Amino acid sequence: MLAGAQLGITLCTLGLGQVTEPAIEHYLEPVFAAVGIPEAMRLPIALTFALALVTFLHMVVGEMAPKSWALTHPERAALILTLPFRAFTTVMRPLLATLNALTNAILHLFGVQPRDELATTRTPPSAGHAGRRIRPHGPPGQRGTRPPDQSPTPGRRGHRTPDGPPPWTGR
Repeated sequence: MLAGAQLGITLCTLGLGQVTEPAIEHYLEPVFAAVGIPEAMRLPIALTFALALVTFLHMVVGEMAPKSWALTHPERAALILTLPFRAFTTVMRPLLATLNALTNAILHLFGVQPRDELATTRTPPSAGHAGRRIRPHGPPGQRGTRPPDQSPTPGRRGHRTPDGPPPWTGR
């Protein structure tokens, strides 16, 4: 999944760069002529401007805004994006497998053992088990007062209310 997302972002970036540089150069041509910029400098200036503009828009409009939307509306994002993403990764599977094999070969050259993203995924039972191993529990000064499977919830001791700090602070 992660490799599919990375490939999609990379392809979008390359495609946007390929389309916008000539368009921006075309639109800037009259400005360059009016200002008197030499012909040899026009392409590098247009390329630099296009790269900066596309990078900014791609990061804000193409990555940060959708990420914020997906974090605030996770169910809707999953329903809308799952099928198109699955179709993309299915079509790109041979390329993804090839890129993954090349990456693993390069990592082996440097003595790094590659890890599959699924090997590091936590399941609910293993995530809960990891939480139970963390000690000590409870607020500072009262360690061990709250069992690990009970998190602060409204009405329970330790819940931060809008009126002030948590009860254990004594303030």
